[in-house]
Amino acid sequence: MPGQPITRAQKKTAARKAAARKAAGQSERTYTVIPPRKIPGFKKKFLATYRLRANIGEACTEVGLHRGMIARWRKADEEFAEDFLEAQSHAVDQLEREAWRRGVEGFDHPVVYQGEITDTYKDYSDVLLTRLLEANRPDKYGKMIKVGGPDGGPLQIQSIERIIIDP
Repeated sequence: MPGQPITRAQKKTAARKAAARKAAGQSERTYTVIPPRKIPGFKKKFLATYRLRANIGEACTEVGLHRGMIARWRKADEEFAEDFLEAQSHAVDQLEREAWRRGVEGFDHPVVYQGEITDTYKDYSDVLLTRLLEANRPDKYGKMIKVGGPDGGPLQIQSIERIIIDP
C-alpha cells in the first residue's frame, strides 16, 4: 500500500524477483512512486495516452504506472471511473475507424523477395468488415440460431429416462 513502510522481507522478495527477471533476459520494471499531490497529473497523462493507444498496458508503461493502480483508481474515484469509460469509448471508436479503413480503403501489403521488399499491393480485410457489420447490425448480420418445432411451431421437449440393468 502507498505510504506504508516496506519490510526487509518485502525488499528481499523484490530483489529476488528482479534478479530472476534479469536472469531471464527481461527488462527491469520501473514504476513511479507518486506523491499524493501529483496523482491528478498522472491520471490525466494515463487517460490521454489510453485514448490514443487503446491499450491499458501500453498506457501504463508509457506513464510509469502499474496496471493495478488503474483498477484501484477506478474503484476509489468515481470521476476517474467516468473519465476512464469516456477514454475507452474514444479508443474503441479509433479502433473501429481503423477496421473500416482496412476493410474499405485497404492497406499496402509488402511483396518480399530474397529478404527485400520489392513491391507492395493493396490488400483489404473482409474479416474486419464482417465484424463491424455483426457488431453494428446484429439483427441482419449477427450469428443467429433459430430453434423451433415442426412447421415453425414451439419446440416440444420430452423427458427421457435411461434404465441401466446390471448384468
